[in-house]
Amino acid sequence: MSKFAAIAAVCLGLMLAPGLSVPAEAQTVAEVPLVPLAPSDMTAAELATYRSLSDPAAQMSFRDSRAFLRLCQQVVAGTLQPLSLPNTPKDYDDKYLDEREQKIVTDALIHSIQFSQ
Repeated sequence: MSKFAAIAAVCLGLMLAPGLSVPAEAQTVAEVPLVPLAPSDMTAAELATYRSLSDPAAQMSFRDSRAFLRLCQQVVAGTLQPLSLPNTPKDYDDKYLDEREQKIVTDALIHSIQFSQ
């Protein structure tokens, strides 16, 4: 199990724990929609990786994973409200992120969950 999956499992457990609820004022924050990262918005390294993927499903997973990272970076930087972070994409795969980027995603998810309690 990846580090991300383990943290997500713990976070999900916290979210589903009896007696925990989201404060009413926090429920009004709108989730930011996850828009797959367009090739025109990719860095040179991202574009090279994207172009190396021949499977359309892998390409989409790469685009969604990198787009989710961008939102997580905004949460960690304080420019996006933690509760605006959308759910992790179903095709998210941390193999498309380096260790530093995986930590950013983990920190953003933890921050989002802490903010919701």
